[in-house]
Amino acid sequence: MKEPANILAATELMIRNEGSVLLINGDTPIETALSQADDAGCTGLLTDAGGSTVFHPLHSRLDRINGEPSLLQFSSGTTGAPKLVERSWSHVQMEIEAYNKLLPCSGEDTPIILVPVSHSFGFITGTLSALKRGVEPVIVTDKNPKFALHLMQQHDRHVVYAVPFLFQILLSLMREKVLLRKLVSSGSPMSAELLNRLGGAGVEVIQQYGCSEAGCISLGDRPSGSTDAGILLEHMAIERPGTPEQPDEIIITTGGRRIHTGDLGYWSGGRLHVQCRMDDLINVSGLKVAPSEVEDVIRRLDGVQEAVVHKAPHPVWGEAVKARIVRKGDALSQEEVKRWCARFLPAYKVPGFIAFTEDIPKTSTGKVMRKQLVEEEYGIHG
Repeated sequence: MKEPANILAATELMIRNEGSVLLINGDTPIETALSQADDAGCTGLLTDAGGSTVFHPLHSRLDRINGEPSLLQFSSGTTGAPKLVERSWSHVQMEIEAYNKLLPCSGEDTPIILVPVSHSFGFITGTLSALKRGVEPVIVTDKNPKFALHLMQQHDRHVVYAVPFLFQILLSLMREKVLLRKLVSSGSPMSAELLNRLGGAGVEVIQQYGCSEAGCISLGDRPSGSTDAGILLEHMAIERPGTPEQPDEIIITTGGRRIHTGDLGYWSGGRLHVQCRMDDLINVSGLKVAPSEVEDVIRRLDGVQEAVVHKAPHPVWGEAVKARIVRKGDALSQEEVKRWCARFLPAYKVPGFIAFTEDIPKTSTGKVMRKQLVEEEYGIHG
Protein backbone atom coordinates (compact mmCIF):
# COMPACT_ATOMS: atom_id res chain seq x y z
CA MET A 1 0.00 0.00 0.00
CA LYS A 2 1.06 3.58 -0.67
CA GLU A 3 -1.61 5.65 1.09
CA PRO A 4 -0.72 6.18 4.79
CA ALA A 5 -4.40 6.28 5.82
CA ASN A 6 -4.95 2.86 4.22
CA ILE A 7 -1.85 1.41 5.89
CA LEU A 8 -2.89 2.69 9.32
CA ALA A 9 -6.49 1.52 8.94
CA ALA A 10 -5.48 -1.96 7.76
CA THR A 11 -2.91 -2.27 10.55
CA GLU A 12 -5.40 -1.17 13.22
CA LEU A 13 -7.91 -3.73 11.93
CA MET A 14 -5.33 -6.51 12.10
CA ILE A 15 -4.21 -5.55 15.61
CA ARG A 16 -7.81 -5.58 16.87
CA ASN A 17 -8.26 -9.05 15.38
CA GLU A 18 -4.97 -10.33 16.84
CA GLY A 19 -3.32 -10.60 13.45
CA SER A 20 0.22 -10.01 12.26
CA VAL A 21 1.22 -7.46 9.63
CA LEU A 22 4.17 -7.37 7.24
CA LEU A 23 4.95 -3.85 6.03
CA ILE A 24 6.22 -3.67 2.44
CA ASN A 25 7.23 -0.40 0.80
CA GLY A 26 4.45 0.79 -1.52
CA ASP A 27 6.86 1.32 -4.41
CA THR A 28 7.79 -2.39 -4.48
CA PRO A 29 6.76 -4.06 -7.77
CA ILE A 30 3.72 -6.31 -7.27
CA GLU A 31 5.49 -9.55 -8.22
CA THR A 32 8.31 -8.83 -5.74
CA ALA A 33 5.82 -7.88 -3.02
CA LEU A 34 3.86 -11.12 -3.55
CA SER A 35 7.07 -13.12 -3.33
CA GLN A 36 8.15 -11.35 -0.13
CA ALA A 37 4.72 -11.84 1.44
CA ASP A 38 4.75 -15.53 0.55
CA ASP A 39 8.28 -15.99 1.93
CA ALA A 40 7.17 -14.36 5.20
CA GLY A 41 4.25 -16.77 5.58
CA CYS A 42 1.49 -14.23 4.91
CA THR A 43 -2.02 -15.42 4.06
CA GLY A 44 -2.59 -12.50 1.71
CA LEU A 45 -1.38 -9.18 0.37
CA LEU A 46 -3.32 -5.90 0.48
CA THR A 47 -2.67 -3.33 -2.27
CA ASP A 48 -4.25 0.04 -3.01
CA ALA A 49 -3.05 0.66 -6.56
CA GLY A 50 -5.58 2.37 -8.80
CA GLY A 51 -7.42 3.91 -5.84
CA SER A 52 -9.13 0.74 -4.60
CA THR A 53 -8.01 -1.79 -1.99
CA VAL A 54 -7.46 -5.30 -3.35
CA PHE A 55 -6.75 -8.48 -1.37
CA HIS A 56 -4.48 -11.03 -3.07
CA PRO A 57 -4.84 -14.40 -1.27
CA LEU A 58 -1.70 -16.45 -0.71
CA HIS A 59 -1.29 -20.06 0.26
CA SER A 60 1.97 -20.03 2.14
CA ARG A 61 3.31 -23.25 3.62
CA LEU A 62 4.51 -21.32 6.71
CA ASP A 63 2.09 -20.94 9.60
CA ARG A 64 2.09 -17.99 12.02
CA ILE A 65 -1.52 -18.37 13.18
CA ASN A 66 -0.50 -19.79 16.56
CA GLY A 67 2.33 -17.29 17.09
CA GLU A 68 2.07 -14.03 19.03
CA PRO A 69 0.51 -11.25 16.89
CA SER A 70 3.41 -9.25 15.54
CA LEU A 71 4.76 -6.56 13.28
CA LEU A 72 6.96 -8.05 10.57
CA GLN A 73 9.44 -6.14 8.44
CA PHE A 74 12.35 -6.83 6.14
CA SER A 75 15.61 -5.18 7.19
CA SER A 76 17.03 -2.52 4.86
CA GLY A 77 19.67 -4.84 3.43
CA THR A 78 22.40 -2.17 3.56
CA THR A 79 24.74 -4.55 5.42
CA GLY A 80 23.64 -7.84 3.90
CA ALA A 81 20.67 -9.61 2.36
CA PRO A 82 17.36 -8.31 3.78
CA LYS A 83 16.11 -10.53 6.59
CA LEU A 84 12.68 -10.90 8.11
CA VAL A 85 12.32 -9.28 11.53
CA GLU A 86 9.40 -10.10 13.81
CA ARG A 87 8.39 -7.98 16.83
CA SER A 88 5.27 -8.60 18.92
CA TRP A 89 2.67 -5.85 19.12
CA SER A 90 3.12 -5.86 22.90
CA HIS A 91 6.80 -4.99 22.45
CA VAL A 92 5.91 -2.28 19.92
CA GLN A 93 3.48 -0.80 22.45
CA MET A 94 6.20 -0.88 25.10
CA GLU A 95 8.49 1.01 22.70
CA ILE A 96 5.86 3.68 22.02
CA GLU A 97 5.25 4.32 25.72
CA ALA A 98 8.97 4.50 26.54
CA TYR A 99 9.61 6.71 23.51
CA ASN A 100 6.94 9.24 24.46
CA LYS A 101 8.36 9.52 27.98
CA LEU A 102 11.70 10.68 26.56
CA LEU A 103 10.57 12.70 23.54
CA PRO A 104 10.81 16.44 24.33
CA CYS A 105 7.59 17.38 22.51
CA SER A 106 4.30 18.82 23.67
CA GLY A 107 0.77 18.33 22.37
CA GLU A 108 1.21 21.55 20.40
CA ASP A 109 4.09 20.15 18.32
CA THR A 110 2.72 18.84 15.03
CA PRO A 111 4.76 15.88 13.70
CA ILE A 112 5.55 16.24 9.99
CA ILE A 113 6.57 12.77 8.79
CA LEU A 114 8.84 12.87 5.73
CA VAL A 115 9.85 9.20 5.86
CA PRO A 116 7.77 6.20 4.66
CA VAL A 117 5.31 4.70 7.12
CA SER A 118 6.39 1.31 5.81
CA HIS A 119 9.57 1.88 7.86
CA SER A 120 9.75 1.72 11.69
CA PHE A 121 11.03 5.29 11.97
CA GLY A 122 7.99 6.77 10.25
CA PHE A 123 5.46 4.16 11.35
CA ILE A 124 6.20 3.59 15.05
CA THR A 125 8.19 6.52 16.44
CA GLY A 126 6.74 9.06 14.03
CA THR A 127 3.08 8.12 13.52
CA LEU A 128 1.94 5.65 16.19
CA SER A 129 3.72 7.49 19.01
CA ALA A 130 2.06 10.76 17.93
CA LEU A 131 -1.39 9.18 17.88
CA LYS A 132 -0.70 7.76 21.35
CA ARG A 133 0.05 11.32 22.54
CA GLY A 134 -3.27 12.46 21.07
CA VAL A 135 -1.57 14.41 18.27
CA GLU A 136 -2.53 14.05 14.61
CA PRO A 137 0.63 13.72 12.49
CA VAL A 138 1.01 15.14 8.98
CA ILE A 139 2.25 12.26 6.83
CA VAL A 140 3.88 13.50 3.63
CA THR A 141 3.84 11.38 0.48
CA ASP A 142 4.78 14.20 -1.92
CA LYS A 143 8.51 13.77 -2.52
CA ASN A 144 9.04 17.41 -3.54
CA PRO A 145 11.01 19.03 -0.65
CA LYS A 146 9.41 22.39 -1.43
CA PHE A 147 6.08 20.92 -0.34
CA ALA A 148 7.69 20.03 3.00
CA LEU A 149 8.83 23.64 3.37
CA HIS A 150 5.26 24.78 2.76
CA LEU A 151 4.02 22.49 5.54
CA MET A 152 6.62 23.87 7.96
CA GLN A 153 5.33 27.38 7.30
CA GLN A 154 1.74 26.19 7.69
CA HIS A 155 2.51 24.47 11.03
CA ASP A 156 4.74 26.87 12.93
CA ARG A 157 5.01 24.57 15.96
CA HIS A 158 6.30 21.46 14.26
CA VAL A 159 8.68 18.55 14.71
CA VAL A 160 9.96 17.16 11.42
CA TYR A 161 10.86 13.46 11.10
CA ALA A 162 13.43 12.81 8.37
CA VAL A 163 16.86 11.37 7.60
CA PRO A 164 20.06 13.51 7.55
CA PHE A 165 20.28 13.56 3.75
CA LEU A 166 16.80 15.09 3.48
CA PHE A 167 17.61 17.72 6.10
CA GLN A 168 20.63 18.71 4.01
CA ILE A 169 18.37 19.18 0.99
CA LEU A 170 15.87 21.22 3.01
CA LEU A 171 18.62 23.48 4.36
CA SER A 172 19.93 24.09 0.84
CA LEU A 173 16.47 25.41 -0.13
CA MET A 174 16.23 27.72 2.90
CA ARG A 175 18.50 30.50 1.66
CA GLU A 176 16.93 33.46 3.44
CA LYS A 177 15.46 31.92 6.59
CA VAL A 178 15.75 28.51 8.26
CA LEU A 179 12.15 27.37 8.69
CA LEU A 180 12.97 24.30 10.75
CA ARG A 181 11.99 24.64 14.41
CA LYS A 182 12.39 21.13 15.83
CA LEU A 183 13.43 17.87 14.18
CA VAL A 184 13.97 14.18 14.83
CA SER A 185 16.71 12.53 12.79
CA SER A 186 17.39 8.81 12.41
CA GLY A 187 18.60 6.25 9.88
CA SER A 188 22.24 7.33 10.11
CA PRO A 189 24.22 9.77 12.28
CA MET A 190 24.16 13.44 11.33
CA SER A 191 27.46 14.86 10.17
CA ALA A 192 29.22 17.37 12.41
CA GLU A 193 28.78 20.00 9.69
CA LEU A 194 25.00 19.47 9.52
CA LEU A 195 24.66 19.54 13.31
CA ASN A 196 26.61 22.81 13.50
CA ARG A 197 24.48 24.42 10.78
CA LEU A 198 21.25 23.44 12.48
CA GLY A 199 22.46 24.45 15.92
CA GLY A 200 23.69 27.79 14.62
CA ALA A 201 20.23 28.47 13.20
CA GLY A 202 18.58 27.73 16.55
CA VAL A 203 16.95 24.46 15.45
CA GLU A 204 16.21 21.98 18.25
CA VAL A 205 17.80 18.72 17.13
CA ILE A 206 16.68 15.33 18.45
CA GLN A 207 18.74 12.36 17.34
CA GLN A 208 17.50 8.80 17.76
CA TYR A 209 19.09 5.42 17.20
CA GLY A 210 17.64 1.98 16.65
CA CYS A 211 17.74 -1.20 14.61
CA SER A 212 15.17 -3.39 12.88
CA GLU A 213 15.32 -6.14 15.52
CA ALA A 214 14.91 -3.88 18.59
CA GLY A 215 13.10 -0.78 17.31
CA CYS A 216 14.12 2.56 18.80
CA ILE A 217 16.94 2.08 21.31
CA SER A 218 17.88 5.60 22.39
CA LEU A 219 16.78 9.19 21.98
CA GLY A 220 18.34 12.53 22.89
CA ASP A 221 17.93 16.22 22.18
CA ARG A 222 20.78 18.68 21.75
CA PRO A 223 23.38 16.01 20.83
CA SER A 224 26.96 16.89 21.73
CA GLY A 225 28.19 15.54 18.39
CA SER A 226 27.38 13.27 15.48
CA THR A 227 27.95 10.09 17.53
CA ASP A 228 25.65 11.16 20.40
CA ALA A 229 22.50 9.00 20.22
CA GLY A 230 21.04 10.12 23.55
CA ILE A 231 19.51 8.24 26.46
CA LEU A 232 18.34 4.61 26.45
CA LEU A 233 14.60 3.98 26.37
CA GLU A 234 13.52 2.53 29.71
CA HIS A 235 12.84 -1.00 28.38
CA MET A 236 16.36 -1.23 26.90
CA ALA A 237 19.64 -2.29 28.53
CA ILE A 238 23.16 -2.40 27.13
CA GLU A 239 25.32 -5.41 27.75
CA ARG A 240 29.05 -4.78 28.09
CA PRO A 241 29.05 -1.07 27.10
CA GLY A 242 32.27 0.20 25.53
CA THR A 243 34.20 3.32 26.53
CA PRO A 244 35.47 6.29 24.46
CA GLU A 245 38.97 4.78 24.67
CA GLN A 246 37.79 1.28 23.76
CA PRO A 247 34.50 1.19 21.83
CA ASP A 248 32.73 -2.16 21.56
CA GLU A 249 29.79 -3.72 19.77
CA ILE A 250 26.45 -2.42 21.07
CA ILE A 251 24.55 -5.44 22.41
CA ILE A 252 21.00 -4.75 23.55
CA THR A 253 18.76 -6.75 25.86
CA THR A 254 15.02 -6.04 25.71
CA GLY A 255 11.87 -8.08 26.22
CA GLY A 256 13.91 -11.14 27.13
CA ARG A 257 15.87 -10.97 23.88
CA ARG A 258 19.59 -10.39 23.36
CA ILE A 259 20.29 -8.45 20.16
CA HIS A 260 23.66 -7.91 18.48
CA THR A 261 23.27 -4.59 16.66
CA GLY A 262 26.51 -4.89 14.67
CA ASP A 263 27.23 -1.25 15.55
CA LEU A 264 30.35 0.05 17.28
CA GLY A 265 29.81 2.44 20.16
CA TYR A 266 30.39 3.39 23.76
CA TRP A 267 28.76 4.79 26.88
CA SER A 268 29.74 8.25 28.12
CA GLY A 269 28.07 10.70 30.52
CA GLY A 270 24.89 8.66 30.68
CA ARG A 271 24.43 8.76 26.91
CA LEU A 272 24.97 6.24 24.14
CA HIS A 273 27.43 7.10 21.36
CA VAL A 274 27.30 5.21 18.05
CA GLN A 275 30.37 5.38 15.82
CA CYS A 276 29.75 3.11 12.82
CA ARG A 277 28.85 -0.38 11.66
CA MET A 278 31.39 -2.97 12.81
CA ASP A 279 31.62 -4.15 9.20
CA ASP A 280 32.40 -0.60 8.04
CA LEU A 281 35.59 -0.29 10.13
CA ILE A 282 38.64 -0.05 7.89
CA ASN A 283 41.70 -2.05 8.96
CA VAL A 284 44.82 -0.26 7.70
CA SER A 285 47.77 -2.46 8.68
CA GLY A 286 46.11 -3.29 11.99
CA LEU A 287 44.99 0.29 12.69
CA LYS A 288 41.23 0.84 12.77
CA VAL A 289 39.56 3.74 10.95
CA ALA A 290 35.92 4.76 11.51
CA PRO A 291 34.55 6.15 8.20
CA SER A 292 32.44 8.82 9.95
CA GLU A 293 35.52 10.54 11.38
CA VAL A 294 37.09 10.93 7.94
CA GLU A 295 33.76 11.95 6.37
CA ASP A 296 33.30 14.76 8.89
CA VAL A 297 36.70 16.20 7.97
CA ILE A 298 36.08 16.00 4.22
CA ARG A 299 32.65 17.60 4.45
CA ARG A 300 34.17 20.69 6.07
CA LEU A 301 36.23 21.35 2.94
CA ASP A 302 34.93 24.04 0.57
CA GLY A 303 33.77 22.52 -2.69
CA VAL A 304 32.42 19.31 -1.13
CA GLN A 305 28.70 18.66 -1.42
CA GLU A 306 28.63 15.04 -0.22
CA ALA A 307 31.21 12.47 0.85
CA VAL A 308 31.27 8.81 1.80
CA VAL A 309 34.29 6.86 3.04
CA HIS A 310 34.65 3.08 2.81
CA LYS A 311 37.24 0.30 2.67
CA ALA A 312 39.09 -0.70 -0.49
CA PRO A 313 41.64 -3.48 -1.11
CA HIS A 314 45.35 -2.62 -0.86
CA PRO A 315 48.22 -4.97 -1.88
CA VAL A 316 50.41 -4.03 1.11
CA TRP A 317 48.15 -2.71 3.90
CA GLY A 318 45.31 -5.18 3.32
CA GLU A 319 42.69 -2.44 3.39
CA ALA A 320 42.86 1.23 2.47
CA VAL A 321 40.67 4.27 3.05
CA LYS A 322 38.73 5.38 -0.02
CA ALA A 323 36.61 8.54 -0.31
CA ARG A 324 33.90 9.15 -2.89
CA ILE A 325 33.00 12.81 -3.21
CA VAL A 326 30.24 14.76 -4.90
CA ARG A 327 31.74 18.17 -5.68
CA LYS A 328 30.19 21.61 -5.90
CA GLY A 329 31.50 22.46 -9.36
CA ASP A 330 34.65 20.74 -10.61
CA ALA A 331 37.51 22.83 -9.22
CA LEU A 332 38.38 20.55 -6.30
CA SER A 333 41.32 18.17 -6.89
CA GLN A 334 42.36 14.92 -5.25
CA GLU A 335 45.55 16.49 -3.91
CA GLU A 336 43.57 19.30 -2.26
CA VAL A 337 41.41 16.74 -0.48
CA LYS A 338 44.46 14.80 0.73
CA ARG A 339 46.24 17.95 1.96
CA TRP A 340 43.09 19.02 3.81
CA CYS A 341 42.70 15.62 5.48
CA ALA A 342 46.38 15.56 6.47
CA ARG A 343 45.81 18.77 8.49
CA PHE A 344 43.30 17.05 10.78
CA LEU A 345 43.96 13.31 10.61
CA PRO A 346 46.90 10.95 11.23
CA ALA A 347 48.48 9.64 8.04
CA TYR A 348 46.82 6.20 8.16
CA LYS A 349 43.33 7.83 8.17
CA VAL A 350 43.99 10.06 5.16
CA PRO A 351 42.22 8.55 2.11
CA GLY A 352 44.64 6.68 -0.10
CA PHE A 353 42.11 6.68 -2.92
CA ILE A 354 39.75 9.49 -3.90
CA ALA A 355 37.05 9.35 -6.56
CA PHE A 356 34.75 12.14 -7.70
CA THR A 357 31.24 11.01 -8.57
CA GLU A 358 27.89 12.45 -9.60
CA ASP A 359 25.92 10.80 -6.80
CA ILE A 360 26.18 8.41 -3.87
CA PRO A 361 23.79 5.41 -3.82
CA LYS A 362 21.23 5.45 -1.00
CA THR A 363 18.25 3.40 0.13
CA SER A 364 14.70 4.79 0.07
CA THR A 365 15.19 5.90 3.69
CA GLY A 366 18.37 7.85 2.91
CA LYS A 367 20.98 5.40 4.18
CA VAL A 368 24.21 5.30 2.19
CA MET A 369 24.61 1.90 0.56
CA ARG A 370 28.16 1.48 1.80
CA LYS A 371 28.10 -2.30 1.38
CA GLN A 372 27.34 -1.90 -2.34
CA LEU A 373 30.31 0.45 -2.73
CA VAL A 374 32.64 -1.99 -0.95
CA GLU A 375 31.41 -4.90 -3.08
CA GLU A 376 32.15 -2.86 -6.22
CA GLU A 377 35.71 -2.33 -4.97
CA TYR A 378 36.21 -6.05 -4.35
CA GLY A 379 34.48 -7.10 -7.57
CA ILE A 380 31.59 -8.81 -5.79
CA HIS A 381 28.33 -8.95 -7.74
CA GLY A 382 24.80 -10.08 -6.98
